[in-house]
Amino acid sequence: MTSESSASAAVLFAAAARRHRAGEWVEAIGDYQKALHFDPQLTAARRAIGDVLERLLADVHAGGGAAAKLLFVLAVENLGTIPHGVNLRAPLIAALTEPWGRPDTLVNVTKAVLRTNPAILGAIKRARAGWPQRLGAAQLFDAGDAAPVTSDALLRCLLQATRIADIGFERLLTSVRGVLLDAASADQGNARTSADADALEFAVALAQQCYLNDYAYAVADDEHARAAALRERLVSALRAGAPVAPTWVAAVASYLPLDAVPDAERLLTREWPAPLAEVLAQQLMQPAVERRLRATLPRLTPVDDRVSLDVQRQYEENPYPKWVRLPLLDRPTTLDEYLSALFPQQAFEKIGKPEAEILIAGCGTGQQALDAANLFAASRLLAIDLSLPSLAFAQRKARELGIDNIEFAQADILKLGTLSRRFESIESSGVLHHLADPWAGWKVLLGLLAPGGVMRVGLYSELGRQDVVRGRELVAARGDRATPDGIRRARQELIALANAEALWFVRDSQDFFSISECRDLLFHVQEQRTTLPEIQAFLAAHGLRFLGFELGSAQWQAYGARFPEDATRSDLERWHRFETENPRAFAGMYQFWVQKPRS
Repeated sequence: MTSESSASAAVLFAAAARRHRAGEWVEAIGDYQKALHFDPQLTAARRAIGDVLERLLADVHAGGGAAAKLLFVLAVENLGTIPHGVNLRAPLIAALTEPWGRPDTLVNVTKAVLRTNPAILGAIKRARAGWPQRLGAAQLFDAGDAAPVTSDALLRCLLQATRIADIGFERLLTSVRGVLLDAASADQGNARTSADADALEFAVALAQQCYLNDYAYAVADDEHARAAALRERLVSALRAGAPVAPTWVAAVASYLPLDAVPDAERLLTREWPAPLAEVLAQQLMQPAVERRLRATLPRLTPVDDRVSLDVQRQYEENPYPKWVRLPLLDRPTTLDEYLSALFPQQAFEKIGKPEAEILIAGCGTGQQALDAANLFAASRLLAIDLSLPSLAFAQRKARELGIDNIEFAQADILKLGTLSRRFESIESSGVLHHLADPWAGWKVLLGLLAPGGVMRVGLYSELGRQDVVRGRELVAARGDRATPDGIRRARQELIALANAEALWFVRDSQDFFSISECRDLLFHVQEQRTTLPEIQAFLAAHGLRFLGFELGSAQWQAYGARFPEDATRSDLERWHRFETENPRAFAGMYQFWVQKPRS
């Protein structure tokens, strides 16, 4: 370690200690980790991280409620250093299942904890080293014993809660799926006697993970043939009323959704071990509910624009994400309170209306819309989308969660100008850049925004998405098509090229790790990107006030250090300079709020 690194670690440790003493837990953990980056042997920082985590968990156990649980999630979501002596397994299982926050925000810390299991870490290393060969049990596991991996309750919990965005885990799970397929194919048992409990629970959890990622894992030719043979064996047994081993159902469900299996509904007439009921609900019962809901959804506008029809077709074939759980707050807030907390340095004009009207323009499968409906519980929300399957998924989840202050409808943003309602808040995140003319769509939405209303916008950055642009070029050059097989093939090609081509999204983007999201990322029928000067010009032309970006603490701190004179952190010219110096600052997209003048 150089003297410069040692000095940097000392400065960061001192800053972290000040935040620690002030009770700024999330920021303290972030600075302690930065200090460890410069000095990995700084044991005092590791001990301090453990102390912060213990304090946060004590608050949870003392009845701190949803706020204490969310604070824990915020503190650990980017935790790369797992301190000795702090058992995060039980808290993470609770956080993923209750949940305490969005499960996808807990993927990284959960992976870090799972890698402390030597059996899992060793199996990941062997699976990666042996790729593209699919390893058998004898090669994959220590002494050929899968139990230390398949019995890990935290791993099973993560598999069921959200898709796992990680190449190492993908390689491991791809090989394990083949091992389970072979075991199921050899299983001659019946529904009551076959498979031990841990092995069946893991097989079911893996099937749920494969469903959540749209069966993104690569399938070798011989493996495909074995999976097809087991599927036909399952279908024949169902039609004949013959015994069906639970392992058959779990294995087949890890290669294709059960509602795509002929006569699979007959599975619902039989008794099964408890774990199998979960995959039957996920892959048979819930899709059936959504199909019924599609027919009941209102249509607010026609969808006849060529680009809108292309986009609609994509999201009806691939609605996403298939999310499982959403945290519910015990203390809802108002728009004014929320924006005051989000932008404390910004003196925006208050809405002054607790029972606001809110439009979610492009709600997809409803995660963002239901978050907002729960957060602003006194408000009324309208959530629209082009895709009926996405809307039906969202409506099913709203009913399951008991959220009733939201209505869903099919509509095209470009045709919404005929709507007579006006809204105090409009959210359109990750939608406008898929229109033929994003600026025209934005103008339509501004026409629905009440005077003094606020708008949350998400747009792709030209600078931040250059690695994705390169990925799209590589995919196009290889002739890969936007089909499940084409996307699976493209993913494996890009993983092999990732380092040489600096394709950051292969490692960093959760979107890469499911078929539907990878299609959105690399095969979208319509994508436009923009720059901060273009956004600034649009805001000026329409008299909109820029309130600020939604960013993580690291970006806020970096920008504040670079431009301390921008007290409100809302100067878009400086932000453009910052992004030019840090091209990946907005690698996801620009997410920001603006306000419409009252007159």
